[in-house]
Amino acid sequence: MMFKVGQEVWCLLFGKGEVIHVRDYGDFPVEVKYPNGRICEYTERGELFKTSSRSLFFSKPKVQAAEEPPFISEIEEKTVIIKDAE
Repeated sequence: MMFKVGQEVWCLLFGKGEVIHVRDYGDFPVEVKYPNGRICEYTERGELFKTSSRSLFFSKPKVQAAEEPPFISEIEEKTVIIKDAE
């Protein structure tokens, strides 16, 4: 198991937390407590749901994404002409 009790971890959804319990059984053996009191369970690979991607990491993840939509000048405008078929 890669997670250990007492480790500082980071979740993409909830931020910084601490591993408070690790079990040897079950689908969600890793429990993490967050400063606001929330406790979440994760798979042994750090997934919040069995069908999701990993969201729990050992350091703060850096998310790079556009913060604003592209300006209209950056989008190519196209005109479509529709004619009735004869």
